[in-house]
Amino acid sequence: MRSSIIGVLVSAIAYAAAVRAESCFGDYHVLTDIDLVSLNSCTQVTGSITIDGSDWTDLTLGSLRALQGNFNVTNNVSLVKVALPNMEHITRELVVIGNGRLQTVYTPNLNHVGGIVVSKNIQLETLSLPPNQAEIGRFHVQDTWLKELPNLSFVKARDVSMFSNHAITSVTFPRLAEVEDNLYVALSGQPGDAKRGKVHFPQLVSVGEKMSVTHSTYLHVPALRTVGHDLWLNSNTMDQMELSQLESVGGSLRINDNAELGRINFPVLKSVSETLELWHNKDLLVPSFASLETVGADLRMADCHQVRTFNGFPSLHTVNHTIDLRGTLTDVNLDVLAKVGNMTVVSSFLVNCTNVHAQYDSKVEGKVTCFDGADFKYTNDFNFLPNKASTAQISLGTILLAMILPAVLAI
Repeated sequence: MRSSIIGVLVSAIAYAAAVRAESCFGDYHVLTDIDLVSLNSCTQVTGSITIDGSDWTDLTLGSLRALQGNFNVTNNVSLVKVALPNMEHITRELVVIGNGRLQTVYTPNLNHVGGIVVSKNIQLETLSLPPNQAEIGRFHVQDTWLKELPNLSFVKARDVSMFSNHAITSVTFPRLAEVEDNLYVALSGQPGDAKRGKVHFPQLVSVGEKMSVTHSTYLHVPALRTVGHDLWLNSNTMDQMELSQLESVGGSLRINDNAELGRINFPVLKSVSETLELWHNKDLLVPSFASLETVGADLRMADCHQVRTFNGFPSLHTVNHTIDLRGTLTDVNLDVLAKVGNMTVVSSFLVNCTNVHAQYDSKVEGKVTCFDGADFKYTNDFNFLPNKASTAQISLGTILLAMILPAVLAI
């Protein structure tokens, strides 16, 4: 009888311990070894866990399986490894920031995380990701030494940002179809750096806000149809840029400072709601926007010295503010243009300003300005300062001097 009672008591104690081990309530700020031992008795935590400013080198929480809040690992100067070998579910975010010696974040059984924010871990080489997760909130990976990111299975993300990852040479999201907010990708290195590589989003259809890709040798977005706000494709080393399905840009489209870009092709793009800008693409021969009909603000091109004839916009009928073209143009062909606020054409070659005025004066609501063969300076904000008068101005000055000089000599 006594043994039966003891057995019941032992079972009750074991059950109570199991209950305590399974569920831990509230937030945990882990500062000491005692805090760490206490947390290691939990399999699930209803709040957030924060490890900040510790002097541990190896942090392992082997019992944790589920966390309803954030898992924050920040500013631990000695930390080399974080291991959550049995963690399966993080409802909110995995946040790993400012751990200068951290090399590994090990979560082999993680199948869901609300978001991933990894930044300023300059020695980080290994980051485990959920292999089959379809949706994620923020996915920010910045300033690491990661060489690759396997298991990028996401179909939908709220926000994606990847830059200053000094060992990553290419980025591939094989299934990503939708980004609700912003998509920023910048591979590391300077122009011409061998580290620069390729950016692949083969299934991407829409970006809700801004999209920016820089420092890439190749951009593969064959299914992209809409960008809700700005699309910036700057400082890349690709020789051609084709977005074959893109139909609309809800903000500005800027394609600037792409040193080796020879060809641009956006065949079905119909509208750019704000400014379209092409600047400092020194090898650009053919900018082609065959279906573009409207530009909501300005259409600008400068320092694209291989473009002689501006004729890549055969469907363009409306530019609400200004057309501003500067470079080595000999001709401007916008045959169906019906409405534009102001127009400026400045060329160091002999563009025919008489023809420009004849063709566009009646279509421009404001002023048409044309510098014929002018030697000029310009900046990326499209200010310019003619260094000398245009051909017409020089001719008039010569005539006036010829008229005045004899009278002056006679005095």
